[in-house]
Amino acid sequence: MKDRRLTVYYAYSAKDEKMPCIRLQGKWLQKLGIEPGDAILVCEDEGRLVIELDQKGVYDELRKNMTEPQGKRPEITPMVEPDGRRRI
Repeated sequence: MKDRRLTVYYAYSAKDEKMPCIRLQGKWLQKLGIEPGDAILVCEDEGRLVIELDQKGVYDELRKNMTEPQGKRPEITPMVEPDGRRRI
């Protein structure tokens, strides 16, 4: 896959504040195996956004690791809540 240069747009929050908005679309997503209706994980990793298909159990394991004591944390932090709401 080739690198893609995209523009960050803005959208308005419920409080009428501008916030960054990134839209991904195109046949290249299908070539990566992403289809309409698929669940995805969007994670931050050292200043990068990482997008992965949410394969059964992966998200639940990440959440479990985040709540375990003694500093056991996953390497990436999900940006969505378990019910699918985005974390802002």
